Amino acid sequence: MDQREFQQEQQNLHARLLYVLVTRAQHELKIFYQHEPSPLLEGLVQPKAKSASKFDDIL
Repeated sequence: MDQREFQQEQQNLHARLLYVLVTRAQHELKIFYQHEPSPLLEGLVQPKAKSASKFDDIL
């Protein structure tokens, strides 16, 4: 298995795991991410504008 096939397999696994998590939500689903949401969530996640705080420089 080369690197490209391995990465494709990992993406498929992540997509399947995300599907299981999303379909198991009973009442509410909260999604947390760093930097940018997954392309799998395109159109579902509306990034909120960040508000500056006096503590942002230490976090």
